[in-house]
Amino acid sequence: MTIEPIAPTAAHAALALEEAQRLTGDNPARYRMVAMGAMMRAFPHVQAMQLGEVLSIANAKRANAAVRKCRESSNWWNEARVEEVTGALVAERYGERAQ
Repeated sequence: MTIEPIAPTAAHAALALEEAQRLTGDNPARYRMVAMGAMMRAFPHVQAMQLGEVLSIANAKRANAAVRKCRESSNWWNEARVEEVTGALVAERYGERAQ
């Protein structure tokens, strides 16, 4: 079964932000970075700048670098959070396989 790549929508961004905020708390900088990390995994065919724009990240051009910096140097970063948000994003497309 082949699953065609789709473009991220505002609904995807809203879901990613909502799930990331639930997992990380009310710090917008943190939950936007977790959402961005998840969007990068869920939509690997889309440029990071475009994903940053969909998520309304102020400096979308640097969104990829910002996620990388958080992964490398932030004590609050947790890949399990990114995986959980990614799962929420792909659940509709992959059904049970996303579990």
